Amino acid sequence: MLAIASDSQAAITTAHRLSKGEAPRSGIEVRLKNLLMREGREIGVLWVRSHINIPGNEKADRRAALEGIQGTRPGD
Repeated sequence: MLAIASDSQAAITTAHRLSKGEAPRSGIEVRLKNLLMREGREIGVLWVRSHINIPGNEKADRRAALEGIQGTRPGD
C-alpha cells in the first residue's frame, strides 16, 4: 500500500488528478504518477493538519523545499 499524507491541499489534488489519468506537468509529478500507476498497488491519500508532530514531517518539508529549489531529490 502506498500511503500519502500531506498538509498541502494542492498535493492532495495533484495526486487525485494523476490517479485519474491526467498527464503530469512537472518532474516530481512524473515520479508520483509512476508510483500511482504501478499495477496492483493500493493507494491512500489523506490531508493532515500541518505541524502536528507527525514523525518525518519536518524531513518531508525540507525535501519538498529542496525539490522546489533544485528540481531534484536529495540523493538523486
